[in-house]
Amino acid sequence: MFIANDINDVSVLSALNESSYKLASDLSLPKKLEECDFEEILYLLDNHFTPRRSGFAERHHFHSATQRSGEMHTQCATARSYKCKKCRQEGHLRRMCILGNKVYFIEKSNMDEDSDGNSSAQRSALAHVLVVAGLIPAHGIHLYRPYMFAMVWAFVLVYYVCFRTPKEGTMVVSKKNEWLIGSGMGLIGVGVLFSTTWSAIFHAKIQQMMILKEGSTSFGIWREIPIPIYLECFLFNITNVDELLAGKNVTMRVQELGPYVFREINKKVNISWNENSTVTFKNQRFWYFQPHLSNGSLSDNVTSINPVVATIAYTLRTERIMLKIIADMAMRMYHSNIFLTANVSSWLFEGVQDPILDLVGHIPGLPYTIPFDRFGWFYKRNGSIDTDGLFVTNTGSANFRDLGNIERWQNSNRTVYRDQCGELKGTTGELWALEKDQPEINIFAADLCTHMPLAYSGKVMVRGLPGVEFAANDSLFDNGHKYPNMACYCDEVRDENCMPAGALNVSSCKYGAPAFVTRPHFLGMDSYYPSKIQGLNPSEKHNFRMSIEPITGMPLAISAQLQANALVRHIPGLSINNQLPDPDMLVPMFWFREDIQVNEEYANFAKTALGVRFGFPYGFYLFIIIGVCLIVSGIYRIRKFALAKIREADIAASQKFLSHGDKKLGLQSLQNNL
Repeated sequence: MFIANDINDVSVLSALNESSYKLASDLSLPKKLEECDFEEILYLLDNHFTPRRSGFAERHHFHSATQRSGEMHTQCATARSYKCKKCRQEGHLRRMCILGNKVYFIEKSNMDEDSDGNSSAQRSALAHVLVVAGLIPAHGIHLYRPYMFAMVWAFVLVYYVCFRTPKEGTMVVSKKNEWLIGSGMGLIGVGVLFSTTWSAIFHAKIQQMMILKEGSTSFGIWREIPIPIYLECFLFNITNVDELLAGKNVTMRVQELGPYVFREINKKVNISWNENSTVTFKNQRFWYFQPHLSNGSLSDNVTSINPVVATIAYTLRTERIMLKIIADMAMRMYHSNIFLTANVSSWLFEGVQDPILDLVGHIPGLPYTIPFDRFGWFYKRNGSIDTDGLFVTNTGSANFRDLGNIERWQNSNRTVYRDQCGELKGTTGELWALEKDQPEINIFAADLCTHMPLAYSGKVMVRGLPGVEFAANDSLFDNGHKYPNMACYCDEVRDENCMPAGALNVSSCKYGAPAFVTRPHFLGMDSYYPSKIQGLNPSEKHNFRMSIEPITGMPLAISAQLQANALVRHIPGLSINNQLPDPDMLVPMFWFREDIQVNEEYANFAKTALGVRFGFPYGFYLFIIIGVCLIVSGIYRIRKFALAKIREADIAASQKFLSHGDKKLGLQSLQNNL
């Protein structure tokens, strides 16, 4: 062997004892030691015994280095590269940029930026891709450092182990294992990406469906409500009229009649779209009597206060005494007392004909122009497009949180009340964009010329759908008694016209009539007026409630309940108005309940949407689990293949060692001779 390799200096052969020969043989694999020349053997042994630098220590120094004050990014990168000679510096620096360290970007191994400025463009492109992919939030990546650190290093590790270009003497991974690990990485990437962004994607789709525009899902529902709406009307019949007219010191007794149920059809007409993300429209409503759902007939007679007499008296309460006496004489020409008996149909829709209305219509200088020739709670409202007024509503296209909010009503951004009570707030009830844990909502009621606040009252379940319920509390119609911000519903100088808590004065909204709105049966009202009436039975079932599905904003159930009352006070000079024993009474006239509940069709639609919302993430989690299993399977197969190769190499090395036994004995004898 030595003659073949032209080795003349035999002094070195003394170092090749049995252990040295074995070491040299192992280092020369897969070549045989006989095939190596002398210089190559020296290189193998020298390289083996030369101390090596610690990669862990270098990486520690590399990552612990910080940028000094005044140091350029490229200088800092170069300094870091010297701390880790064995590190893959370019890859480390790139990952440090992605993970949110001091931002510099290295495009070349020598840490110099491209002269054509491509580094800046590529940096912007990479950042854009990461933000769009959902790996980095738009406001910064520092919140996602632990997550991204694990993701990046996991992908780098798998790539380094399985997909790097094999060199001579390294293991070659089969295509099947590559597909296993690659598919696993892809499934994990898809699962992580969509599981973290699915909520935002879903809500964006819901917003697209709920924004009010032609062709959207919400537009058809808003334009003509497809859910059955029923209006239930209850009238109070005064049962002791004779005793009251006799001047006896008795309490007024009332009897509740009804309900008289009507099917309501609600449409939006005269729709026009505006450029400022609003839509202008009018309401058109139709009511159809439902005798099979009603408790009574429209021909039932009801006796109550004559609203025409009470309105004239209330309007003239501050006028001169002579004018009051003349008005009293005129009213007594047509009426003998303050009470009026008419059937239910007349009280509600057909209207009660009263000659005094014709007379009043010819008197000039009145503060209000009365556009009716009859009195009825819904007179001329059936099919009218002008009763509720002209609305301008926000479509939510510019800001989804403003969806459904009333921007203008009757060509104004204010109502008849002063200060903040006259501000337009809330929606008409069809469209909602609830915020998380919203404490209250506001519903704008055109009949009251103001909004009604409903406070959060808890969670409910309607047709299997979870929702949040809002209900009226003691803040509704408070007038500033408990809640100072409600004081603007009274005059700035509070007087007798400011009602006790629980009743709202809507006379300025109803042509000067002494109309006051409460909850049914005086629910939650101060006891001053309810104590003067017998036959009332307030309970929680009379409360105003609304349930909303918070994610889709779909109204689940509405129980809108209000009561109309007439204020009758003794006024000097108006004897026909002063026939009640008590000089200050709030007489209940009628109350209504408008019931709406989501039907099965729309409930199933909402269930499907919520199922997609909460079900899809589990599918993405399954992607991640399958991806992990594929990667583990691929790595296991690679490890199994590697162990087999190691065993084969061990067997080959053992056989080679045994085959060189005679040569080793020859070397030992040669050493002994020397």
